[in-house]
Amino acid sequence: RSAFSDFPRPRVSIDASPWGFGSVRFDDKWRPTHYLYDRWRGADHQRLNTRAGVSDSMTVFEALALLITLRVWSSESRGLSYAVRSDSAGTVHALSKLRSANPSMNAIAAEVALDLAAHVYEPLRITHIPGVSNVIPDTLSKMFQPNVEHLLPMQLTHAIRVPAPARDRTFWLVGAL
Repeated sequence: RSAFSDFPRPRVSIDASPWGFGSVRFDDKWRPTHYLYDRWRGADHQRLNTRAGVSDSMTVFEALALLITLRVWSSESRGLSYAVRSDSAGTVHALSKLRSANPSMNAIAAEVALDLAAHVYEPLRITHIPGVSNVIPDTLSKMFQPNVEHLLPMQLTHAIRVPAPARDRTFWLVGAL
C-alpha cells in the first residue's frame, strides 16, 4: 500500500540527472496522464551555479525539477495541492522546510514559498521514495545524457507531453542570487 493511496490530490513523480529532468503526473490509479522533460540550460546553470553533466549539484537539480513541474501543472489548475514523490532526500527535506544551507537551494525554496503565498498551489505533500521505484521520471531525466540511446518509456504511450518552460528572467520571481 502506497503512502499516497488515500491522498486525493494530483500525483507527481520527479527525477533529475546531471543532463536534465523528467516529471510524470499520474491519475488516482497511478497511470501516467502527462509528462515533461527537458535538458538543463545555460540559464539554469548560470542562475544556480551548477555545471552540465556534473553530479555535485543533484539536490539543486532535483529541487529545480520540482519547481518547474509545479509551475507547469499549476498553470492548468491554480490552487491545487500536489502529492509529490522524489528520490532525493535532500530536496524533500529542504523544500519541506523551505530553507537550506545551500544558496542555490534557498533560491528555489524562496520561489516555492512565493508560489505558496500567492496560492499558485496549496501546501504540498512531498515524500521521499527509493530511486529504484522512480523509473519513468528517471528515464526522462536522462533523455539528454550523451552517448546513450534514448527511448521514451512505453508507459507514456497514451500520456500527453507538456512543454517545459524557459527558465529565463521571466521564470524567476526573486532577483539574482
